[in-house]
Amino acid sequence: MIVDVGLKFRNLRPREITDTIVLHHAEHSNCTVEDIHKWHLDQGWAGIGYHYFIRKNGIIYRGRPEDAIGAHCFMHNMHTIGICCEGDFTKEIMTEKQFRSLC
Repeated sequence: MIVDVGLKFRNLRPREITDTIVLHHAEHSNCTVEDIHKWHLDQGWAGIGYHYFIRKNGIIYRGRPEDAIGAHCFMHNMHTIGICCEGDFTKEIMTEKQFRSLC
């Protein structure tokens, strides 16, 4: 199940092809999809740059619509889906629940 919290975006553009999935970590040990959405809006972006966000408890949240161009991987947003996992994986490891949801 994917949770949609009803994020509002500015000026999204359609993405026509998907050939790669790009994985990210939030670099924050404790954050929500709403937190990241706000951080990215504060950067002047359309909203959260990732298409999906996975909490440590394994719950998957919808970020950008899957058919919209992301803002998560410079020079590669036009053809990729971005998935971000909660956590700072330079200091901690992914939870088993996150890993299962990511797979």
